[in-house]
Amino acid sequence: MTEFSAILGRYQLRRLDEFIDHRNRIAGIYNGSLAGLHRQGLAFPLPSPPQGRHSYWRYLVRLSERIDRLLLQGRMKEAGIDIDWAYDPPLHLQPLFREQMGIREGFLPVTEKAMKHFVCLPIHIGIRGEDAKIIAAEFKEAVENLVA
Repeated sequence: MTEFSAILGRYQLRRLDEFIDHRNRIAGIYNGSLAGLHRQGLAFPLPSPPQGRHSYWRYLVRLSERIDRLLLQGRMKEAGIDIDWAYDPPLHLQPLFREQMGIREGFLPVTEKAMKHFVCLPIHIGIRGEDAKIIAAEFKEAVENLVA
């Protein structure tokens, strides 16, 4: 780590509570806005743990198997919103495990199938509440249109 990175990191740590509070507010907006998709069985935001505070490094949503996440990503991109997915490829398919242990696709089929149904909505300090409402509305519309 460079000295500059260390200085920046120490400064950012002073604001950690502020950043986490902000992410929790944005997640709360997403949770409320996406409740209808959950009731329809189309998209399921991952619940927060009942104890403690979620950091929301990522805002993960599990999609119904009826939703093609690549098509969804394209629809969101058309609306000017980038969505992606975390942990792709899953840990057991990372190059180290492939090369060192000879692990190939199909080693953990349930994991591999499940991972293809997760997306992440944008969540960071630069997103305002109004932005989150727009993102959630676009996401909801795109998901519903993909199953219509």
